[in-house]
Amino acid sequence: MNDEKIAFCMNAVFYDEQPVTFNQSYVQRIRWVKGAYQVLSKYGFSLLAKSFKSFFCFDILMSLMPIIVTNILLTVVNLTFFALSFMTAHQNPQLVVVTALSFLENLANFYLTLFIIGAITLITEWKKISASWFDKIKYVATFPIFILTYMPIAIAAIFKKVSWKPVKHSVAKTINEI
Repeated sequence: MNDEKIAFCMNAVFYDEQPVTFNQSYVQRIRWVKGAYQVLSKYGFSLLAKSFKSFFCFDILMSLMPIIVTNILLTVVNLTFFALSFMTAHQNPQLVVVTALSFLENLANFYLTLFIIGAITLITEWKKISASWFDKIKYVATFPIFILTYMPIAIAAIFKKVSWKPVKHSVAKTINEI
């Protein structure tokens, strides 16, 4: 627009105030997930078809389809196999142990992957994070658990009617307060 050019700025900083309680976070995240589902249901097939020709379409599709959907499906598959193995345990008791270990291994891999992502972020942004060293370590350790809470939120968003509710912020002023 108006022949203005944009470029990458290495030192750009984006300030965003996040909810401080789990309930506020739930309200915000269920709204985000429901919105992603709505857009995905309207444009998903078109984006999928165009993804083979356009990386842009693939990128948007992957942004809309939360990875949590994949994790939900994998969890359902694991739990289904566990239930089936449990029901047939009299025929093959080792199968129960194998499927239970598979489920636990998937959960551990999920945790470790997110822990590593959080640790990399913490290391590279250490000086910019306003918290004690103990809190920084605690946040990295609990980050995977927080992300795991997306799973029930993603499931609830499928069935729940979601309407916009304001998310209370404690630090930043709203435009009306300025």
